[in-house]
Amino acid sequence: MQEVILEFALLSTNIVAANNPTVSDSRASPAPKGGITKMRAWNYRNWVREKCLWALTLMAGLATCILLAVCSAWAQCTTPADVAADFQRQIQRLTDQNPNCRRAATEALGRLGPEAVPALSATLANDTDASVRGGAALALGHFSTGAAISALSAALAKDPQPQVRIDAAGALAIIGPPAKEAVHALCAALAKETDPKMRSVVVSALGKIGPATKEVIPALCAAFAKDTSPYVRDYAAMALEQIAGDARDNKRTDLIEQLAQAVQVLTAKSFTKEATVVRTAVSVLQAIQPPWYQVLYDWACRHNRLVGLVAIYVFLALLWLTLLWKAPFSLWIINEVPLLSRNVKLPDWIGGGEAKLSHVLLVGFLHYHPRVLDSWVSRHIAKARDQFSKIATVQQREVHVDVPVESDRKVVTSLKPEDLKEPLARNSARLLIWGEGGAGKTSLVCQIARCGMSEDAARRPCAHRMLPVMIEQDLNLEVGKDKVVLTEVIRGELKELTGEAEAPSQEMVRQLLKRKRVLLIVDGLSELNEATRNKIRPKDPQFAANALIVTSRLEKTLDGVTKTTLHPMRIDGKRLASFMEAYLQKCGKRELFDDPEFFEACKRLSMMVGERDTTVLLAKLYAEQMIASKEGAGENLPENILDLMLQYLNELNR
Repeated sequence: MQEVILEFALLSTNIVAANNPTVSDSRASPAPKGGITKMRAWNYRNWVREKCLWALTLMAGLATCILLAVCSAWAQCTTPADVAADFQRQIQRLTDQNPNCRRAATEALGRLGPEAVPALSATLANDTDASVRGGAALALGHFSTGAAISALSAALAKDPQPQVRIDAAGALAIIGPPAKEAVHALCAALAKETDPKMRSVVVSALGKIGPATKEVIPALCAAFAKDTSPYVRDYAAMALEQIAGDARDNKRTDLIEQLAQAVQVLTAKSFTKEATVVRTAVSVLQAIQPPWYQVLYDWACRHNRLVGLVAIYVFLALLWLTLLWKAPFSLWIINEVPLLSRNVKLPDWIGGGEAKLSHVLLVGFLHYHPRVLDSWVSRHIAKARDQFSKIATVQQREVHVDVPVESDRKVVTSLKPEDLKEPLARNSARLLIWGEGGAGKTSLVCQIARCGMSEDAARRPCAHRMLPVMIEQDLNLEVGKDKVVLTEVIRGELKELTGEAEAPSQEMVRQLLKRKRVLLIVDGLSELNEATRNKIRPKDPQFAANALIVTSRLEKTLDGVTKTTLHPMRIDGKRLASFMEAYLQKCGKRELFDDPEFFEACKRLSMMVGERDTTVLLAKLYAEQMIASKEGAGENLPENILDLMLQYLNELNR
């Protein structure tokens, strides 16, 4: 081909010269006549014409050569069909029995493109000849795809032949920074390989990959500090020097701390030159390191979607917390919107699944916050006081006179709200008020319920208000399927107590009971049927009431749980007059009796009961008969206890 090009160039030059007589024979042109001046001008023009023609001739020859070279290259170019045929031919050669043929096929496939990666990966993993596997590894070094890097990492970790592992590490070094996924495999190989040559190649590969991941510099520092081979240390020092330069050029200020550690390691081993280079890179990076707010701003710009999402949730969190502080009841209203109770599908990047829309918007997490429950109770407390006072049992015990109470075997002369703060402050507050009939158990529990609803915090046994729900009758066990009987009964009682059109939800009732915003009172537990008693089981996991007061004629009740026991004591005969006077004063009837009449009536009661102590009920009945007799609404005062009871029954039956 070269000879043809030269011949064609000479031919073109001769053709140009033949067509220009001045070029071929400049002397043949006759000289002009007219003197020396005209002769000089003629010679100058002839010289210029000759030079220009030679230049044109040379340019024509060069153009001809270039044209022929391009035509020759075009003639040798292969078509896509030829490439595909060559690819299939090399794939078939990978199954040849001759290892040299298979090795040559791997080299050829390495030049044909990334389509050869699957075949080369399979050869690297499965071929029986180490040289073929090494050739496949080196061929994969031409491709920076994830599949190629994964195959090389697997060979680096599992291939039994050291040379193949060396070739795999060398291929990763050729790939460079795109092979950052192989850093973990290279670090593992550096830790377990015993051959210094192998470790040197691995260290070199880590240096070529550079600071793509933050694992590289610590691994190189460890190899430099601990490796006994001087070659490995030299390669590690060169790799650290190279990485420092790359970090400086790419302004990787996030690697300042790691590079500073590398300086210390290099200095300790007297690698002064490399330590100086790395130290210089650290100084440059420290000088260009932006302030923290600039780093934060740059990060926010790179992750604008995430920042926007975080900003939205921060705004929602501040909004709900502000409402929780200023208007907690509004959170309950928002959570009761039906739309927010729907389930929505969560994206896969946060785990998938479903969640309530209210929880996605964060407001659902504050649905039953103690402040929200307190606001709900406060909204209904006035109506609850009025409705509670209208209960027949409560009306009959509107007047309460303190009597001595035995609290956990300790006598308390007059039970005060502060005496109940410790028992009711427990996570599970259980109070058992037991005693004989007429001992004043129900009167005491009604008084505790009134204190729990009081506006005066000093009178409340708890820091928060409590809505009392009193159960005096056997439970209706005929409730819907999968419903907790006790919860349904409490829902109905709360509906009546608050005067709302609809009963609160089961979850709302459960939270009110759990947070001790509802005081559950079971009056006369020992007198209720067995089915009802079986529902008042504090040990039952479904029993949600954490503030429970039970009155009973038996002491050993309440399922054996830890509880505070209150036992109202009888009125001592010596204190009978004090009780009667206190009762009449609270009824507003003391002025009906002068002192002689009052003491005469008390004397008659003392004679009726004899030397025995008196129950609260008996003393109250006698005081009521005194008032009725004085106001002319009743008969004369009874002479004995039997007459007292008969007069009381006649009063009830009117």
